[in-house]
Amino acid sequence: MLPPSGDQDPRARKAVAEAGRALERVAALVEDLGHYARLASGEARLHPAPASLGEILRIAAGGVTLPATPTVDVLVQVPAEIDITIHADVTRLAEACGALATALARAQVEDSTVLLTTAPENRPDRPSILISLAPLRGSAAAGRPARLERSGAGLSLATADLIVRLHGGTLAERWTEEAWAGYVVRL
Repeated sequence: MLPPSGDQDPRARKAVAEAGRALERVAALVEDLGHYARLASGEARLHPAPASLGEILRIAAGGVTLPATPTVDVLVQVPAEIDITIHADVTRLAEACGALATALARAQVEDSTVLLTTAPENRPDRPSILISLAPLRGSAAAGRPARLERSGAGLSLATADLIVRLHGGTLAERWTEEAWAGYVVRL
């Protein structure tokens, strides 16, 4: 048992604070696991409605969790001529795209941007979303990261993949010269 708060040793206060943060992480993991289980079992149903890809990506960008230190920007670019209206669960699809964008932001590459956009070859019968990590325009970024940091993102990525599959789509990794890394969501 700890003495009253004013009498605690600084090491004890630090240990209690670390235990509290660990408990918060475990609670978040349990919540995420429950969310995945409800989706996978069909208990949590999709609620499809007409929505534009641009609207979904703007919602997704608002939910991206950025790392504390590096200079990472989030940008949504959806040209009007390829902003297709689809029939999807806006909340869930935005959640999936946001999780993918957050996973890329966790790469913690200085002077980079996470870009959410539609594929140039977008068609109403097969819409695609591109989520990429690339250098900020005009920056002297150190170059392509050797690998993307994925620790802590496994369940989020699995949930994103499940949501995409529940929409009848596929999720794949994507590497190009312009974008260091990314994902393509085909619906």
